Amino acid sequence: MERANALSQPRTGYRFGPENLLLPDLLLDAPHPAPTTLIDLGSGCGILGLLGAMTTGAECWLVERNTEMVEHLQRNLTAVSTPVQIVSDDLRSCELPAADLIVANPPFFRVGEGMRSKHETVRDATHSHHGELSDFVRVAASSLALGGHLWLLYPTDRIGQLFDAAAAQDLHLTALYNLHARHTGRSYRVWCRLERLPAPLRLVCMSVLTER
Repeated sequence: MERANALSQPRTGYRFGPENLLLPDLLLDAPHPAPTTLIDLGSGCGILGLLGAMTTGAECWLVERNTEMVEHLQRNLTAVSTPVQIVSDDLRSCELPAADLIVANPPFFRVGEGMRSKHETVRDATHSHHGELSDFVRVAASSLALGGHLWLLYPTDRIGQLFDAAAAQDLHLTALYNLHARHTGRSYRVWCRLERLPAPLRLVCMSVLTER
């Protein structure tokens, strides 16, 4: 947790939430061998990819097109001892290796939906100007190694979109962690694990301390 909080990120604009910090616990709770290669799609400052690399020791590929966030990524490389490759490109067109573990927190508003932030980093993180959920899942499915798994963080009220995108790529839901904000008691995010082969579904409800 201390190493994650020390990561460089914008003072104003997009900043990662506490739900991102749960990834190490989810990976340790999963009945899978340690991955050798990890891809973080739309990595921002690298919170998910670098936490995943710290937890598993996997070689890490961070895909991020926003130049400001890439600068933060480069500052954060010292957080891990495993090899890290930054791909400063659009995830829809870049070439990626096969990976045992892929993580992503895709934007959830389509262009024209929701409030438009004055900060470019927030717009890129929340609005699908450079790839919708279906693009993230499609790219992940094309790079997922045999026996690998994809972890997606997404808003609870849009979970149907996530299921549709997964089904279109023939990916199966094998775990769902439902996150409730302590100050409201309401579910606001889900962590979903998707794999190529179906398996018994693991369903967990968790309470998360939010910033409010």
